[in-house]
Amino acid sequence: ACTLIRIPSSRNGRRRGGTGPGPLRHTLLAVLMTTAAGPALAIGDGPRAYQLVPAGSQILTFGYLGLDGNSSIDPGAIIRGSEIDVNVGILQYAKTFEFAGQQAGAFALVPFGELDGTLNFNANPFIPGSVSGNSNGLSDIQLGVTVGFTGAPNLPLAEYVTYKPGFAAGVLARVYVPTGEYDSDELFNLGTNRWAFQLGGLFSQTFGESFLDPHLTTIEVIPAVTIFGDNDDPFRGDTLAQDPLLTLEAHVTHNVSRAVWVSADLFAMSGGETETDGVSDDNSKYSLGLGATISVALSKTSAIKATYGEIVDRNDAGMD
Repeated sequence: ACTLIRIPSSRNGRRRGGTGPGPLRHTLLAVLMTTAAGPALAIGDGPRAYQLVPAGSQILTFGYLGLDGNSSIDPGAIIRGSEIDVNVGILQYAKTFEFAGQQAGAFALVPFGELDGTLNFNANPFIPGSVSGNSNGLSDIQLGVTVGFTGAPNLPLAEYVTYKPGFAAGVLARVYVPTGEYDSDELFNLGTNRWAFQLGGLFSQTFGESFLDPHLTTIEVIPAVTIFGDNDDPFRGDTLAQDPLLTLEAHVTHNVSRAVWVSADLFAMSGGETETDGVSDDNSKYSLGLGATISVALSKTSAIKATYGEIVDRNDAGMD
C-alpha cells in the first residue's frame, strides 16, 4: 500500500515543502509512521490504521491485495474445499474531524480487480461436482467511521508535536455496501449480494515521549463483530443467511528509525455459520493468522507499506 497524507499547516512549524529540520518536517514524517497502514480487508485493517493524527488530516491510500486460499475479500465469504486467487486494487480516502473533544474519522474504501476460483469434485458436500469461475470488476464498497472515547484528542499540528500518547480507546462502525460484481449462476464472485455491518472496539497503548519518538512502540487490539444481511439470490438456492462473525486483530509495532517501522500481526475469526434455504451448512468458521509488516516513509507526505501473512491454525470451514 502507498499512502499520501495532507495535513493543515502550522503557525509554529515550517511551511510544508520546507527543507529545514523544523518541527513541521519531523511531524509530517511521524504522522506517516503512524498512519501508513493501508486496508488489508480479509486479514484485517492492518497496524497503525487508526492512530491519532493532527486535526484535519486527509489520507489517500492506494493498495494491492493478493490472496491465495479459499476466501474472497470478505472474511465471511469462505468456500470450503475451494482454491481461490484474488488480485485486487484498493483505493481508500479518510479524513479526520472533532467529535465531543476527541478525534473522529470517516473513510471510504473501494476494492476492484479479479477473482479466479475452482471447487474440486466433491470437495464440498453441499455443492457436489466440479465448479470453476472468474469474477472481475468492482467489489463491495466499504464506508465507515471511527470515534475516540479517551486518549484521542483532536490536536492541531503544533500541539500534536509535543503530545505524549498513552492509552487510547474508541469505536469503529463500518457498512459493506453490495456494489460488487455478482452473478447468482456463478459460485465465485467479487461481490456478496448482501449488506453487512461491523462494530468494533479500538484499543491501543503507545510507549514514547511523542509521536516523533524514533523508538515509538504500540500495542493495538481491535475486537469486532460483523452482522450479515441475507443474500436473496445465492448460487443454487433461494436464500443464504449467515450468523455473526467475531474477529480479533492485534499488532505490536516498533519504530526502527524516523522513516521505518515494523509490526508483528495477528488475526483471528470465529463463527459465521451459513444457512441455505433454512438448512444449516454446518460450517462455523475458526481461523488464526500471523503476519509481519514493514512501512517506509518515502517523503514528508508519502509512505509505502508491505504486509505478509498466513493462516497457522483453522478448522475445516476456516480460512486456509
